[in-house]
Amino acid sequence: MGLGAIDTLGLADARHKASELKRDIRNGIDPIEARRAEKVMKVATAAQPKMPTFEQCTRACMPQRQQGTSARHQDQTLRRLEQHAFPKLGKKPIDKIVVQDVIDVLSPIWTDMHVTAIKLRSAMRGVFGYAVMHKYRADNPAEWTGLLDNVLAKSTQVHSTQHLISVGAAGMPAFMARLRKHQGAKYRATEFHALVGVRPVLVRDAPWSEFPEDRPDVWEITDWRSGMKTHDGMFRVPLSPRAQEIIAEMRALRQNDYVFPGDKAARINLGAMLATTKEVSGDKRVTAHGARTAMRSWATADKSLGGWNEPNARELAEVALTHKFYSETEKTYQRGDLFEQRRAMMNAWADYCGQ
Repeated sequence: MGLGAIDTLGLADARHKASELKRDIRNGIDPIEARRAEKVMKVATAAQPKMPTFEQCTRACMPQRQQGTSARHQDQTLRRLEQHAFPKLGKKPIDKIVVQDVIDVLSPIWTDMHVTAIKLRSAMRGVFGYAVMHKYRADNPAEWTGLLDNVLAKSTQVHSTQHLISVGAAGMPAFMARLRKHQGAKYRATEFHALVGVRPVLVRDAPWSEFPEDRPDVWEITDWRSGMKTHDGMFRVPLSPRAQEIIAEMRALRQNDYVFPGDKAARINLGAMLATTKEVSGDKRVTAHGARTAMRSWATADKSLGGWNEPNARELAEVALTHKFYSETEKTYQRGDLFEQRRAMMNAWADYCGQ
């Protein structure tokens, strides 16, 4: 049995190796057969596909799992995994991760960063689901029921929902009157947002291409963007006469492709809208988003209290706020966007705000 090439194996090393082989023979091991078996094992191992790691599975499944979501949402999900999951699980083969590994990732932030932890668990569950589908493993260690719920506290025990502070429906007429006394894009953006009911980020990102000059009474949100919970193609927002006046005013002052330009950037800053709301309301606790709460409350409030409360008010308000209102079954039958009915509601809301 050869021990190696003479130009690479010294005499002392050869003697040491021969001594080890003789010891194997004394122990009943055939060194030639052992060497052959090792070669066969190496060939078999090389032929087997290498088990991907958690990080590799994450990066493989995310593009497909997140189709139809905004770039911002995709970026936040990946950064959440990179920050909290990858340091502990990133390099581990996906089939070697157990429930305790998932708990070790989630437990440090389960109480202090509960919303982040909930979203992180959901993302991890999707990664393990991908692994199960590709037969890398048979179970999903990020499942809540029957697994994590035996260790981690329920959301109701560690997290309480903080509702956004609003000017309130009753305070909107006075708030809007004060708002109209000010000039500038941030004031018009804040007023416009209060009138149309969609999320502040959609107002901030609104491009001129969504406001056709031949249809001044409609805002056509033509693609799904951050801030839209429904994304069934184009979403039309009926514009009240006052909302149309705001768009006409901004068109006359047009600076770039955005309807509401910022002082130092192409588009207005969300912080500017928030600061404007606090400034005009005189309450540092209120949020720009709270104007949506005011509109929702007004829409279904009793008419004796100044509310609208027409038939179908709740449904129309939810659609106007771009909430997911219909179940998948209902959506099969309800294919219209109730545009004209929403127009009546939004015009009434604008009239109320203009009192």
